Amino acid sequence: MIRITTLIDNASTDNRALIHMHSLSFYVETDQACILFDFGSGKEFLVNAAKLGISPESASFCVCSHSHYDHAAGYRELLLKGITCPLITGEHFFDEKYTNDGTQRYTYLGCGFSAKELAEYRIPHLICRDILPFAPGCFAVGHFEKNYDFETIPSRFVKRTRDEMVPDSFEDEICLVLEHPKGLIVLVGCSHPGIVNILSSIQKRFHKKIQAVVGGTHLMKADETRTTRVIGELKKMDIPLLALNHCSGEQMDEWLKADGNVNGFHMGSGDCLFF
Repeated sequence: MIRITTLIDNASTDNRALIHMHSLSFYVETDQACILFDFGSGKEFLVNAAKLGISPESASFCVCSHSHYDHAAGYRELLLKGITCPLITGEHFFDEKYTNDGTQRYTYLGCGFSAKELAEYRIPHLICRDILPFAPGCFAVGHFEKNYDFETIPSRFVKRTRDEMVPDSFEDEICLVLEHPKGLIVLVGCSHPGIVNILSSIQKRFHKKIQAVVGGTHLMKADETRTTRVIGELKKMDIPLLALNHCSGEQMDEWLKADGNVNGFHMGSGDCLFF
């Protein structure tokens, strides 16, 4: 059996003792491995984990979807707690990431730790460049094809090179794919390259049905036209379960509640799925 637990998310649930904030972290338990997928922005995900009886520092693998602070900065807390398992990221994970409001003002959005620190703590760093199998039935997947041109990355996201600021194309973004007899289970962090681009790339590479999508779709600030198009494509894919959260936005939450033909809901702090 596979269990997926939301350690932290933007939304609260019936467990009022848990922290909810702009962060995301999942704990995944399979018969072969325990996987920590994303780490929130600080120690709060560990506080929630303790209340749920989960010890993230004992994970077999850590997988980080991308290096924005709300998914990655909490990893420093794991280092302080003595975690030793491999960290899996995409390429360019340690690029300096910022947001820009169109002025000369930039705000740092990065992970807050470095490759040098990983080496100092003797953490094995595995880089996913396409498909990286790391445990039986468990895969990190990146470098998604741009099959849907309406899924664009907002211009406010930039990163620093040696000489200039350039648009962030999120080459570092990866997702987690789990094999299951009923189909693939896909965990996503923020889906900056586009949730439909990500899912169509996975379908093409694995040649298997997707039975569930869990995580953020980065439609929080999307206009109605884009959200409607994404919803249309998701319905065409006929995915049996959509457990969306974090940056997916109110429009997606409302659609999941209102569309009687869709099996979906928001995965808040402490919510679990069993497969």
